[in-house]
Amino acid sequence: MSQIDLAQLWTVASVLGGFQVAAFAWRINRELHMEEEGYQTWLTIADYIVVLSFLVLAFGVFAAPIFGVATPDLAARLFGLSLIMFGSSAFVLAGHYNLYFRKSWVKYTTLGERAPRGPRTNQELLGCAIALLVLGVYVFWWILI
Repeated sequence: MSQIDLAQLWTVASVLGGFQVAAFAWRINRELHMEEEGYQTWLTIADYIVVLSFLVLAFGVFAAPIFGVATPDLAARLFGLSLIMFGSSAFVLAGHYNLYFRKSWVKYTTLGERAPRGPRTNQELLGCAIALLVLGVYVFWWILI
């Protein structure tokens, strides 16, 4: 891998970190609004992925090079990991709202009405499986290089 300047990496990582914080704040605000409306609230798997992605970014890309624990090359790879995690969280969140297959995998009551969605949906779990597959491919590529 070509040498990357740590300052350049931190500039790009700062933008990604801002997006991660904004995405998580938006989800928290949405859940607070849902609570005000009297609905049950929870954090989705995608929310946990965003938080984990931010932690990889904060500790792996920023803190580790400062403390001399990681090289700029390792920090760049961890940035890639954080970026893939954050990007995949949007697809997992879409699965949480059953946006992939409207008619299939959505549960209905005996009266033919759509059943309330629980904290985890089948489409969300499918999105997680695909996200894990993509992360596995990235880590495999990381090991090969």
